[in-house]
Amino acid sequence: MSLVRGIGFESGIESVSHGGAVDEMQLPDVSGLAPAFSTDQFSCLLDEVLYRPSLDQRLVGLLAPGLLDPDLMKPSVFNEARVGSMRFFLDAAKRVRSGSAKEKDRKKSLESAAAFLSTIVELDSEIQMALAALLKG
Repeated sequence: MSLVRGIGFESGIESVSHGGAVDEMQLPDVSGLAPAFSTDQFSCLLDEVLYRPSLDQRLVGLLAPGLLDPDLMKPSVFNEARVGSMRFFLDAAKRVRSGSAKEKDRKKSLESAAAFLSTIVELDSEIQMALAALLKG
């Protein structure tokens, strides 16, 4: 009670005044804010994390070719593809400059791939000739 007696009733709020435009609090401009969070942006990433393919599914994806041309099952078309690949490797080897050791290794690798394909083409033609001779009788 002694505390209440010491406080005078004269003190208090006499009036309420509004502050000026300088004192008002302003909201920031909307254009400078970061874009709102959207789950559509991250749904594909979330699916990659949550629904990972099994080992069987990954192996099939890695071993099965994406673009398989059914005409490659024909021996003549397959042999033409080999010859075209061999020419491609030979042309690429001719275009490589043999300056540094790395470029020499690249040229040697391309020439080796072309030689390997050349050997396969020759062996394939020998097999076809032998099969033709067997079928003639």
